[in-house]
Amino acid sequence: MTNGADRRDAMNPGDTERQQWIADMRDLLDVLEANPELPLPTVGRHTFSPVNLGFFDTKRKDDRRAQLARAVRALRGGFTKDYSGNVMKLDGTFGSLHLRLMVPREQVCERRVLGVRPQTVEIPDPAAAVPKKKVTYDAEVVEWSCPPLLAATESEAVSA
Repeated sequence: MTNGADRRDAMNPGDTERQQWIADMRDLLDVLEANPELPLPTVGRHTFSPVNLGFFDTKRKDDRRAQLARAVRALRGGFTKDYSGNVMKLDGTFGSLHLRLMVPREQVCERRVLGVRPQTVEIPDPAAAVPKKKVTYDAEVVEWSCPPLLAATESEAVSA
């Protein structure tokens, strides 16, 4: 077992945040292995607390669909799609760990406006004696078209 402090001392000042995080996780796993009386982390052990991998980095310029295809292949998993608001989630497993890959929906799906419908809401009106007023506006009715997500190219398709 490598001493975590020794591993951190051996890191170069130019190492990235990613490299530091991976080294810290290895250190944590070493400590858990050497100390069986310590409880295991809950993250990743249950579907309600998966290990989350978020594809939200705006600095990355490559295609999110291709990036997700590579991730699913690397994780050797069968993933199921789920949508929550503007986020698409892929839930799966890696060995006994529960994983969730998350990506902004608009980066992997096409948003189509089907029309508009009137929507009435109450909003604060600080100038009025009655603190709220009703306002009606046209709300878009949208549909999301999400093609086979992990078909990074026409010739390669990954089930998810």
